[in-house]
Amino acid sequence: MDYSSYEKPEEYWEKKSKKTKLVLIVQVLLGIPKSILFNLHYFGLKGIKLPVLVSSKTKMRKMKGSILINAPYKTGMIKLGFQAPEMYDNSKLSFVWINDGLVEFENTASIRNGSVIRNYGHLIMGNKFHISAPSRIICYKHIRFGSNVLIGWDCEFADGDAHKIYDSTDFDKKERKNVNKPIIIGDRVWFSAHVKTLKGVIVGNDTVIAEGTVLSKSFKENNIVVGGNPPKILKKDIVWEI
Repeated sequence: MDYSSYEKPEEYWEKKSKKTKLVLIVQVLLGIPKSILFNLHYFGLKGIKLPVLVSSKTKMRKMKGSILINAPYKTGMIKLGFQAPEMYDNSKLSFVWINDGLVEFENTASIRNGSVIRNYGHLIMGNKFHISAPSRIICYKHIRFGSNVLIGWDCEFADGDAHKIYDSTDFDKKERKNVNKPIIIGDRVWFSAHVKTLKGVIVGNDTVIAEGTVLSKSFKENNIVVGGNPPKILKKDIVWEI
């Protein structure tokens, strides 16, 4: 078989990079009206710099609460709802924004198309926060991500439950049993695909969460790989990079 017509890996990635940049430019241009609306709504005249670029695919379901950026404003430092990876049909995806609390960005962030941000509490995203494909963050009370956090596809973070549970033997007191509990994520944490992080979980620094893990308890130790159901430490003394 003649393989001469096949691209070399470096040629493939060079073409892919050029195509990705072109798609991003088009999406930025199409999203300018929503970007202007979003920035003026949350930042007033300071929003003229457009620190947040919003894709035309964005569905702004609830534009309440507030946004705080703890860094000098730069155009496009935060990108919301832009092109998900090629394995997804972006024409059928939308980024969903629901905010009725405080969303805090430490600096740059990128959240891809198909993801959902649903915040009623205090949501903090550290510098270089990145969701690479459709995932969900549901914050009722407090969720904090450290710096350089990378989240894969179909991950979910929820610090509470949508429905309330009470003690049936003392229902008159209406004392809720399933109370909300904060989620705290350290620096340089990589969540692989299909990871579910439950309320009350704390994760240390330089940690990798393996695919399909349900994080039902905390792992405060640094430089580890966590996986399995129930979750446990699979490896120690690791470092990771993209």
